[in-house]
Amino acid sequence: MDNEGFISLQAAADADVLIATTAVRYASCYPTVVVGEDTDVLILLLFHAEENSKPLVFQSDKIRKSKVWDIKKTKELLGNEIVYLLPFIHAITGCDTTSRLYGIGKKEGLKRLRENAIFRELASVFLKQDATLDDVIQSGQSALVILYGGETGESLDQLRYRQFNHKVLTNSLSCVHVQSLPPTSEAASQHCKRAYYQIQEWKNDSVHISERY
Repeated sequence: MDNEGFISLQAAADADVLIATTAVRYASCYPTVVVGEDTDVLILLLFHAEENSKPLVFQSDKIRKSKVWDIKKTKELLGNEIVYLLPFIHAITGCDTTSRLYGIGKKEGLKRLRENAIFRELASVFLKQDATLDDVIQSGQSALVILYGGETGESLDQLRYRQFNHKVLTNSLSCVHVQSLPPTSEAASQHCKRAYYQIQEWKNDSVHISERY
């Protein structure tokens, strides 16, 4: 490809980060289009894009019903605070490297970001490079309680137990599908650590994080 005049780059770690940051760098000088179908890339373009750049567009690679996102206009529509916290929603609800939460999608997460100030504060912990392990776990579990419709001050295990009892009393089926319940605190702790590490990777701040997590 190099011999034909194409510029090729090889990712040492997360390829999506390289794609997005390269596009943002080129968009500082030239109108730039990124073609793909990976939501990770769209989130990263929104997160890393600069306000004064040339037009930057993300286009899906589907031949039929192709979608196009104008990154600058999308950022303006969402607002800077929401855009800054998008990596949290994407990682905590499930992405290429983290598990999906059963029954909880991006739409629900975005709604919580827009409407719940406490949820935004909890999410912001995951964007801090120097966040402690305890902060990540506690903030992540509290955020999951909100996502699963828990009550103020309720722990994840308490919420899981309450929802289990509710399903037993109201469900006409012979069993309760455990995947429909919130995760246990132990499972959530591991999920939060994976989500935090992935967010730092997206920010290019993952150096030395693995030593603590």
